[in-house]
Amino acid sequence: LHELEDGSIRVSAEPTDQHIATGALSLVVAGPAQRVTLPIDRLTLRSRPGPNANAIADARAAVAGGRYYEVREDEHGALSLLRGPFGGVLQQAPLSQRCDGVRVAAATNRVAVLCIQSDTDHSKLLLSDDQGGRFQAPVEVALDERPARIGLALTRGGAVLLTGACSDNAVPAGGDRCDGVHRVARNGELTRARAPQLAGDATQLVGSGARAYFLGTRRKDKTVALFASSDGGESFEPQAIGRDPVASAAFRKAWSTAAGSGGDAATPALHPSDDGSLGISLATTPPHYAHVD
Repeated sequence: LHELEDGSIRVSAEPTDQHIATGALSLVVAGPAQRVTLPIDRLTLRSRPGPNANAIADARAAVAGGRYYEVREDEHGALSLLRGPFGGVLQQAPLSQRCDGVRVAAATNRVAVLCIQSDTDHSKLLLSDDQGGRFQAPVEVALDERPARIGLALTRGGAVLLTGACSDNAVPAGGDRCDGVHRVARNGELTRARAPQLAGDATQLVGSGARAYFLGTRRKDKTVALFASSDGGESFEPQAIGRDPVASAAFRKAWSTAAGSGGDAATPALHPSDDGSLGISLATTPPHYAHVD
């Protein structure tokens, strides 16, 4: 390619035997038989949507089986579901719901989207068995009024789990009826999971392979613990957080700091994997990371 009058700043070879040169004011595409010059001021450059770490941290996105799912809002307030291979091209389809907030969970080919609707008695849970290609009829659930208590998880065995859901699915929502973890049946019936050692809220609910986990306060000694389920979320028992006493102490310190900060400090975050193991990042300096298998 000849150098552009405005000064070429990048040249790349394409698989189609074409060459692209980008200058300050124009873009030139040159092949064996033709050359096209396009003024840059006439081009509309659009970035391809990709995975968003903040969306994963906020539970607006999930990763399972090497695939990425996210509910994203456009500039007009319309919601869409992005889905596709992690790191590949994501398909985008409109989500025919109006939501004040969302939670997204995935496991194998299943995807769940919880559409939180604060101005109605019941919110809507959307379930898909084909990687988000088609959703079943919405399941209505009554949720706690405090969004921070609301969590969603799927397990590889097909269990749908919620925190912040009310056991009798009645309104007004609130009180201890919304404590703990609930399993959601296909018909929308809620069943409270057995967690006799839990005192109060269950937070950071995640599915990891066939297992499920959450963080909560252990009843017998009022200390924070990791609760684990290996039966599809039917029951949870407290589990030691690693065998490393430094990591365990860092976890307790991070939890107590977050609990007393009024929301200004990050709580420990759970990072699930497809094989059932779990990572826990601790909001401490220097950082610590615990692994549970």
